[in-house]
Amino acid sequence: MLYYQMRVSFRFTPGKKSADDDEEEMIATLGEREIHRINNQLRRAFAPLSHSAIKDFAAACALEKDSVIVVAGLQACNMAQVKQVVTETFQNNEYLDRIRISEIREISSQKLLADYIEAAYDTDMLGKRPNQFEAWDNDMDTDAFSLKSGLCSAEKLTLNQALAQAETLMLDDQFLQEIRRIYDPANMHTFVEHPAHYRVTIGSEACVEPAVELLVRCLYSTGRLQGVRYDILKKITDYHNADDMLDQLFLPSAGVTVAISLSDLAEEDENGFYGASNNNMLDTLAERIKKHYKQTLFIFLERHPHEAACNRLISSVDDVLSIVELGEGRRPLAQAQKYLDSLIAASDRAQYARPEDVEFPEQDGYTASEVQKIYDNWSKKVLRERIYPAYQQELADKPLPQDKPKATRRELMDMVGLTEAKAVINDMIAAAKLQNLRKSWGIKDPTASRHMLFTGNPGSAKTTVARIVAKILAEEEIISEYKLVECGRANLVGKYVGHTAPLVRQKFKEAKGGVLFIDEAYALVEDHHSYGDEAINTIVQEMENRRDDVIVILAGYPDKMAEFLEKNEGLKSRIAFHVNFPDYTIEELSQILARMCRQRGYELTEAAKEKCSEIFTTAIQEADYGNGRFVRNLLEQATLRQAKRLLDVGGKISEEQGRLLEAEDFEQLALNQPVRKGIGFHFASYRRKPFWREK
Repeated sequence: MLYYQMRVSFRFTPGKKSADDDEEEMIATLGEREIHRINNQLRRAFAPLSHSAIKDFAAACALEKDSVIVVAGLQACNMAQVKQVVTETFQNNEYLDRIRISEIREISSQKLLADYIEAAYDTDMLGKRPNQFEAWDNDMDTDAFSLKSGLCSAEKLTLNQALAQAETLMLDDQFLQEIRRIYDPANMHTFVEHPAHYRVTIGSEACVEPAVELLVRCLYSTGRLQGVRYDILKKITDYHNADDMLDQLFLPSAGVTVAISLSDLAEEDENGFYGASNNNMLDTLAERIKKHYKQTLFIFLERHPHEAACNRLISSVDDVLSIVELGEGRRPLAQAQKYLDSLIAASDRAQYARPEDVEFPEQDGYTASEVQKIYDNWSKKVLRERIYPAYQQELADKPLPQDKPKATRRELMDMVGLTEAKAVINDMIAAAKLQNLRKSWGIKDPTASRHMLFTGNPGSAKTTVARIVAKILAEEEIISEYKLVECGRANLVGKYVGHTAPLVRQKFKEAKGGVLFIDEAYALVEDHHSYGDEAINTIVQEMENRRDDVIVILAGYPDKMAEFLEKNEGLKSRIAFHVNFPDYTIEELSQILARMCRQRGYELTEAAKEKCSEIFTTAIQEADYGNGRFVRNLLEQATLRQAKRLLDVGGKISEEQGRLLEAEDFEQLALNQPVRKGIGFHFASYRRKPFWREK
């Protein structure tokens, strides 16, 4: 549905009022007496023209001296019909003549829901009035939602204009290709149903909206969208009136665009699960998308590639939606400089700019998000040094701010155990912040080695922590973007002479600006008939050559990794941090189980807790019993036994029964592995030096 605001001008009919009547009082009387009557007439007039749950409507909302502001919603009608019905309704008023409609313009849904929501419900535009609803403030940020609503320009773009604008915004080649598809003359330039929806990955929030607006303008210019309105849903939680508010957003969304950004949603935990509330929210959102996808364009936004929340939502709807993936491109220095110049020229600080202000870091191309970050730093510098120079020394002397973990680091800190991993990450971030402060003093320190070694038995969360670490380093701006390249022996060792070194260098190139995670690294040398030695030598060389822009994490079992590192002294010398992942204790395994149960909506009886503790006591005596994986498998088996137990009894199953796991649902998993010589597990203290250097 499209929303329009129009002005209905009029003149009081001569002879209908006495000379003693005050015109302003007459207008006030008209407002009190007639607005409600006019809206009743408008509702009756539009009823025969509407054929869906969402009614076409027009409502008089604000009375001025010689005009009324009318807001209209169009789905089945066209503007000519709306103008005719509104004009005839006002002409039937005995006090008015010379009815004229002007200033017709599309408005945002936020404008409607903030200023005209009462009129919208009074005229049945939004269907049945919910039990709970509220007017949406223009800067709405409630416990349930954060919404940004806007309108892009209605001036239509040509193909060349659209491509030029995409180049200016430094969007990727896939974006340019999609623009060409949109303008392809083989397409019908009319709206029937959306053939594709979009997943857009852009690192800087400031760069998101211009990309969304360009996409909307292209589709509007070619008839694929009926209106230029877009809504960006930036936060949604499992809140008591979330369903009502989603309906307010989605029900009138036909013909326009809804973008969904879930970057701030809590990510998966260390075992790959969401909390029950997040699952409920994503399921609710997916249900609405499946209901409206034919008429509403959906754009799924993410700041980092393949964010878990975005993956989860898209996997729930990709059986009915076709998704095209777009993003920002990496462009040469000249184009990045041009984009930065445009940002500076459009700012309120352009007059303070100097040619020598900005120095781009040396790298192979730049994204729009990276240029935006350079601009933000320039803007802060100008404010401090040229606009308010009296504060320069005060700000320069400002102490290092207190370390406040951001969302992903808080997620790591909340995980069970992992004491060493938490300590290493906190140390790395503290060192990086101090280095940035020294840089602000004009001291340029050489980049310290940040490569890491993860050692631990199966299921001790090495891979999970590596993924989280990459996100943390990006959030804390230690690496330029969230990028994690995972690989193993099969990706690094070639089959023929001369193939291995290029494979290794290609992986380092892919990981530039991010993290390269090499799992089970010891496998590189286990086969003496392969080219593993060549792979290791190339890794050592690349770790040194690319120490400024790639962080390498090597992972594997403790004994095998010790042997692996002994084979190459150069490799050992380049590892700055060794993180040991000890086996979980009985108490920690119980905490992991409790957390998994909460996230899946289960509860344990006291007897079940005691039985699981006994199971864990037996399990930890087995070699490589699986740690967190063992807990996950134990819970999955328990849920299967619970289902059989409840269904065998028969009858109606209550929610309480469905949530409760009994002791009889848990049985010791068969491990079939030799018992360790010693009972328990090894806890290593946090090593600030690699273990092979400690004597």
